[in-house]
Amino acid sequence: MGIPVVLLLLTIQSSANYMTAGQEDNEILKHTATQVKHQNQIEHIRVTASNLSHTPLNVLATDPQHSMTSHPSTGCQGSQVSMEGQNCSCAAGYAQRGAAECDDINECEQGNPGPCGYHSNCTNTPGSFLCSCLRGYLMTAGGCQDIDECALAAVTGLQACGRGATCKNSPGSFSCHCPAGFVLAIVGHNCIDVDECSYEESCRRELGNVCVNTEGSYKCVCQTGFREEKAACMDVDECVELKGVCTNRGVCENTLGSYKCVCSNGYRGNGTHCTDVNECVSGVHTCDVNARCGNVMGSYFCQCHQGYSGDGHTCYDVDECAINNGHCEHSCANLPGTYNCVCKVGYALTEDLHNCTGTHIHMQAHIHRRFL
Repeated sequence: MGIPVVLLLLTIQSSANYMTAGQEDNEILKHTATQVKHQNQIEHIRVTASNLSHTPLNVLATDPQHSMTSHPSTGCQGSQVSMEGQNCSCAAGYAQRGAAECDDINECEQGNPGPCGYHSNCTNTPGSFLCSCLRGYLMTAGGCQDIDECALAAVTGLQACGRGATCKNSPGSFSCHCPAGFVLAIVGHNCIDVDECSYEESCRRELGNVCVNTEGSYKCVCQTGFREEKAACMDVDECVELKGVCTNRGVCENTLGSYKCVCSNGYRGNGTHCTDVNECVSGVHTCDVNARCGNVMGSYFCQCHQGYSGDGHTCYDVDECAINNGHCEHSCANLPGTYNCVCKVGYALTEDLHNCTGTHIHMQAHIHRRFL
C-alpha cells in the first residue's frame, strides 16, 4: 500500500474516531462552527481513499468465501463439505467432531496476543474472525500501529491542542503541554498564564519589593517610597529629599517607605496644624514645688522662689544666716525660704527687722511674759 494511501487511511480512521467520540478522551477536534468544514474535508478524503484502495479499516482476517469455494456433496454428512471432488472434511475455521460434525474454532482464544496482534480487538465469527484496532491505532499490514495524532493534526490542518500548547504523542493517544509559567485550561485546552503573585510571594516585601505578574512569569519591583540601588530596594528619606514637607510647627519623621509629620515638642496637633501647649496649666512641667512655672511658645521655664537656689527643676533652701549672720544685729534664725533676726532679752527689733533696740518698756514686757 503506497504512502499516500496510508496517510489517507490514517486520516480517515483518526478523523472518524474523533468525529464520533463526542466529548470522550483523546479528542483533538474543537467543536466550533468550523466543524462542518472539517467533516466535508474528511468525507472527500474518504472517497479518494476508496478509489485508491479497497482494503477496509476493519480487516476480515480469514474469510472462507474468499479463500475457497464450498461445493456441498450429497455424500457428506452433517456440517462437512466436499471441496473440488475431494473427500468430505470440515471447512477452514472449523474442527471436526466425531465422524460427521464440525465445530467452529474460536481463533480469538488462540495464543497471546492472538491472531490480531497487540492493540486490537478480536471478534470471533462462524468459521473466521474479525480484527479491529483500538482507538488511537490504525490497521496496517504489520498489525495495529500507533496513530501520531500530533502529526495528523499538522498534516490535516486540524487542531490537536489549544493556543500556546505543545502536542506530545503517546501510544494510542496524545497529550497537550504548556510552557513554564502557563497551565492548561480545563475547557478549550488553551494555555493560560499563571499569576505567580497570587499564590506564591517570591518577592520579599519586608525589603521593599512588590510582585508584578507578567505573561508567563513575574518580576519584583520596588514599592512606593523605595528606590532600586544595586539590585536592592533602599528606603527613600522623604524628610531629606522633600524640604519643607511639614509646615506650621510640624516636624518630618522618616518611616520605612514613607514619612509622617508630627508636632514639635511643646505643641499639639496632627503634624500639619499645631498649637502651643501650656505646660504650666496642664501640669506636664517638671518645675520644683519651690519654683514657679512660666509658659512660653512651645516650651516653659522654671524659676526657684526667693530664698531658694537651683535651676528651677530642683530648688534647695538658702541659709541666709550663714552669710554675715543674715545681717542681723543679734541672732539669725534660718527658716525654709527665709530667715528671722532675733534680739536678745530686753531688746526688740527695729522697723528694719535686723537691728535691735533696748527699752525699759520692752524689758518689762519681756519679763512679764517670762513669768506668766
